[in-house]
Amino acid sequence: MVGGDVTERDGDLLRWPYVDRTMLDTLLAAADVFVYPTLADNHALVVLEAMTAGVPVCSFRVGGLPEQVEDGVTGALADEGDWGGLAASVAGLLERPGWPAPWAGQGRRRGAPVSPWTGWWKTT
Repeated sequence: MVGGDVTERDGDLLRWPYVDRTMLDTLLAAADVFVYPTLADNHALVVLEAMTAGVPVCSFRVGGLPEQVEDGVTGALADEGDWGGLAASVAGLLERPGWPAPWAGQGRRRGAPVSPWTGWWKTT
């Protein structure tokens, strides 16, 4: 988990404070899913960064997120505050065999035109 003020470990959960560009690139390259559990956001740059890196995004259907994340194409959206639905979306993505390739391409195409870091990901 990234954000906050301290680095700490709680069992299997590792929390980092805000990270620099190099660390964010490393984390996104290692990620299978980017979970963004915001309850209010207009247009999150980090969502575009994740999609540009080819990582599907799971979030709540709030603010500008439905304009960024195309449900079922570049990620999955749950109803606002439906934590069980968000968890099910994440689990559903992780359980799909072969899911990353088509979603990654869609996310790159959708995120790249508006991301200042277009081209920083490594294509395969």
